[in-house]
Amino acid sequence: MIELFSPKDKLPKNKQYVLAYFPRNTWADSDAVNDEHKWVVVKFVRGISMAERGSLPDSDERKKMYSAGDEWANNHVPYCWLPFGPGSFFGQEAELWGELPDRPTSAQSQPDIQGKQPWLGNRIVVRRRHR
Repeated sequence: MIELFSPKDKLPKNKQYVLAYFPRNTWADSDAVNDEHKWVVVKFVRGISMAERGSLPDSDERKKMYSAGDEWANNHVPYCWLPFGPGSFFGQEAELWGELPDRPTSAQSQPDIQGKQPWLGNRIVVRRRHR
């Protein structure tokens, strides 16, 4: 089961891959129904906030350089979400995120007699964490 969190309540570890839900369309898929195409595996990248940037000494290179995840321009928070391939999502764009399940052990990954993967139960159950 994947427990979901709002980024307003809890953030992943820096550079952690997670499953995230983005309310805007992430790509065009004519076969998608019920917003299923809005779930994306992304890497969470923490940057620095405007306040942190302001407190850096002038000699610090990060004061004049901006990186993915930094709070600036259209990114309103000091983090972002990087998908595989080109593009990225601003930090404020993710509505929910959840940790990816651990890789199964070799015994768990063997299908049972009916062909089901016991470690998944043939589906991932999503439980939304309430505030």
